[in-house]
Amino acid sequence: MELYLEKIIGHETSQKKARAHFAKAGHHTLMLEGPKGIGKSSFAGQLANTLLTGNTQGQILPDPKHPSTRLLMNGGHPDFLLIEATQFGLKSGQIPAEALEHIHRFAQRQGTSSHRIVLIDALDDCVSSLSHGLLKLLEEPPEGVVFILIVHQIGRILDTIRSRALRISFSPLTEGEMRTCLENLPLGENPPELETLIALSGGAPGRAVTLLEADIDGLLEKCSDYLNDSTPNGNSARALLQYICQKKYNHFSAWKHIHLWLCQQILRQNISAHIQSPIKSAKGIFAAFHNNIRGDTLLQEMQETLALLHKIQQPPAYLDAEQTLQSILLRWHSLIHQS
Repeated sequence: MELYLEKIIGHETSQKKARAHFAKAGHHTLMLEGPKGIGKSSFAGQLANTLLTGNTQGQILPDPKHPSTRLLMNGGHPDFLLIEATQFGLKSGQIPAEALEHIHRFAQRQGTSSHRIVLIDALDDCVSSLSHGLLKLLEEPPEGVVFILIVHQIGRILDTIRSRALRISFSPLTEGEMRTCLENLPLGENPPELETLIALSGGAPGRAVTLLEADIDGLLEKCSDYLNDSTPNGNSARALLQYICQKKYNHFSAWKHIHLWLCQQILRQNISAHIQSPIKSAKGIFAAFHNNIRGDTLLQEMQETLALLHKIQQPPAYLDAEQTLQSILLRWHSLIHQS
């Protein structure tokens, strides 16, 4: 696995709680919950390394010279099992039921460390049958096996699984923590303004990495051009659609982050008043919402468009990304220009 070797920014209370828990030989199942991209996976890897090296009382920061750490970094530690969707290569992006067989075989092995660890990243991605099979394991956990479950949306997890795990919450980083974190990221040759990156990241370093792979200024400019254009299917619409769907750059993922941020910002303010954007480069987008739009109508539209974005990568719908995106853009345009 890719083990994060640097000090994790933020989450001090959560980290201390997890270390203290295992120092006292605590619960067999740990659930790390919080928004995607805020550092849960990085912490989970460091925690697993700490348990495998047997240093639960000491510093969680990995020592790349330690034999156990080297095994973990090379993907060859016999007492560590990582379960994630990318291992199975499914278009659905989900973890299939067959993963349960891997977990059972791993749990039956004789361990060489004081702990054997199953890390599932993320539990949200598991198909229903896998979640129910995992529940049976957690009801009668194999001796010496620790489950670390990463969860992005706790509402999608079975109540019975939640009740059998020690839940530790992770929150988005503060603005100051994000600044510190971004200082350690390679920002590239033409990065967006720091204020733009911090605002759009929403306290999630993982989102910042995605945004740095895209042309944020170009996306914001084309979004503004389209939303302020009275023609729903004109040149500005085609330019924005083509730009977002470019596969060479991660524009689609970046646009989803922009869309979510836009929804959050507008909901926080009175839509009938003049909206002041927290970042200069997004003022053109907000200009489109200066019309007097009813708050309940806007809220409903936001909920529906966010649901469509979520379904693009979720079975059984398998929605076409470009067609879905076009539908969302038309809905937003209609909302602005026909209100």
